[in-house]
Amino acid sequence: MVKLDARDKKLLYEIDFNARKTYTELAKKLGMSKRGVEYKIKNLEKKGLILGYTPIIDLSKFGYYYFRVFAKFENLSEELRKKVEEFMLEEENIGWAIWGYDAYDLGLNVWAKSVKDFKEIINKFYFKFDKYIGERVESVGINIIFYKNRYLVNGHSVERLIIGERKKPIELDPLDKNLLKLLVKNPRGTIVDFASKLKESPQSILYRFKRLKKGEILLGIRPDIDHNLLNKIHYKLFMNLNNLNPKIIKALEDHVSQDSGTLYIVRALGICDFDIEWMGESPKNLFEFIEELQNKFPGIIRDYKILFFDKTIKIKFLPENL
Repeated sequence: MVKLDARDKKLLYEIDFNARKTYTELAKKLGMSKRGVEYKIKNLEKKGLILGYTPIIDLSKFGYYYFRVFAKFENLSEELRKKVEEFMLEEENIGWAIWGYDAYDLGLNVWAKSVKDFKEIINKFYFKFDKYIGERVESVGINIIFYKNRYLVNGHSVERLIIGERKKPIELDPLDKNLLKLLVKNPRGTIVDFASKLKESPQSILYRFKRLKKGEILLGIRPDIDHNLLNKIHYKLFMNLNNLNPKIIKALEDHVSQDSGTLYIVRALGICDFDIEWMGESPKNLFEFIEELQNKFPGIIRDYKILFFDKTIKIKFLPENL
C-alpha cells in the first residue's frame, strides 16, 4: 500500500484529464516549487502508483464504434491467462482489456467501424478461446463518460470527458496520425521532441496539437493509477431497471454522476440498462451505495451484477490502422 499526503492526492487530481500540465502550472496550484512537484510525480511513478499515462482519443470522430465483450471462463488456469493476455496485447483493434472476478473474468473492447468488422475481429478470439468460456455477452457502447478521480479529494466536481459524441468522421492526414501515435507512446513528451521526430517545426506541431484538442479528438491525457496500492476496489456495476422512462434514467445518471466514487458511466446497448464504474474502500461501501440508490429511486432497480476489477491487461485508444 502507498500512503499519500494531501498534496499527493491533490497532485493526482490536478493531472487527471491533463497529465501534460507543466511543473510550473502544478507548482502554482499546489503551492510548491517546480522541483518539489517533479520529485512527487517521479516518486509516485517509482512506487508504481502511476503506471503510465493514456491519451483519451475519441475514435467515434473517425467512424469507429466501441464494441464490448465480457466473458466468464471455466477452469481459468495461469497458463490460459497468459495466452489470453498475449492475444489481447497482440490484437491491435482491442483497445482495452481487464481481468476481473464475480460476474465476469474478462472484459475487453474492440474498436471497429461496423458490426461486420467487429465480428471478424472478435471471432479470432472466440476461435482460439471459446472452448474455455462458459458465458459471454456482447454490447456496443454509445457514450463513455469519464469523471475525474474525485475519491482522492472527496470532491463533487462534475467535470467530465465524453467519448462517442459522434459527428461526421474526420479525415486525418499522415502528420496528424503520426503525432497521435507518438503521443500514445510518450504522452508527456515535449512538443520539441515530437517536432524533432516528425521533422517539423515546433510551431507546426503545437498548432496540430491544439487543433486535435479543439476538434475534440484528443480529449485529455490521464495517469494510469494502480488503485490496489491505495487500498481501493474498482467495481463495474451492471444494473437492469424496471422503468426505462428517459426522464428516470436521466435522473439516475445525474444522481450517480455527483457521487465522488463514480469513475465512468457507460451508455450502451446490450448487457444491462445502466452501466457504471465505481471506486470504494470495501464491498460494504459498494452495497451502501447501491442501497442508497434503491432508496432514492424505489422500485426502479430490478437486479444487478458486479464485476470486481483485478488487473488491467491493456488500455489504448488508437488502433494501428487509423
